[in-house]
Amino acid sequence: MIAQFPGARAEPGVPDLSRYFILRFDKSFQLEKVLDAYSKSPFVDHVEPIGIHPVYASYPNDYYFGPEGHPTFPYYQWYHDISSDHDMDSPEGWDFEKGDSTLILVILDTGVRYFHKDLGGPDASYANPENSIHGNIWINWAEYNGTPDYDDDDNGYVDDWVGWDWVIVSPTFACAGEDYTGEDNDPRDFNGHGTHLTGLVSAITNNARGVAGFAGGWGDGTTSS
Repeated sequence: MIAQFPGARAEPGVPDLSRYFILRFDKSFQLEKVLDAYSKSPFVDHVEPIGIHPVYASYPNDYYFGPEGHPTFPYYQWYHDISSDHDMDSPEGWDFEKGDSTLILVILDTGVRYFHKDLGGPDASYANPENSIHGNIWINWAEYNGTPDYDDDDNGYVDDWVGWDWVIVSPTFACAGEDYTGEDNDPRDFNGHGTHLTGLVSAITNNARGVAGFAGGWGDGTTSS
């Protein structure tokens, strides 16, 4: 038995911390029985267990991260962390690294719904896609802040502030609503696959919305592109 607050002295009007002690006992004894025995002693005022509460940033608050957040939704993100350990061990990884905004990930797919709030940030929207600058979507700032209808960064593409759409296909292969007749500066996704994949990798994590991206930052500005 050791003093919990070494050097503490009794003072009028405040709890006497000098009379608090920590008891360590062999693990062969059950905690509940030890607490019960000491609580019955006339020389002990009260007893309580000291909980061990490790501080980890491993479980985000995204709506569909796990069954605890949405128990009735059948497609929660079980692949991040499950008891049988046939998973990606994302929580263990997030304890060491939550995202790096200096790294840029390129996904060649059907485009991306960059104005989705779980990708483009809380101000992103279909009506105002240009507000998709506070999330995990890469932004070409030279073009975003540049002159409209002008190739500000001299890379051969005009106003490519969020990327470029090279797709030119026949109507037979185009998705509904897709602008398939020419290249443009709007790489939005009409198929869904590109957005799905981008979300798996870099949806903003711990932003109390949607899903948790594997490398999606931590909802506090610590985001990856």
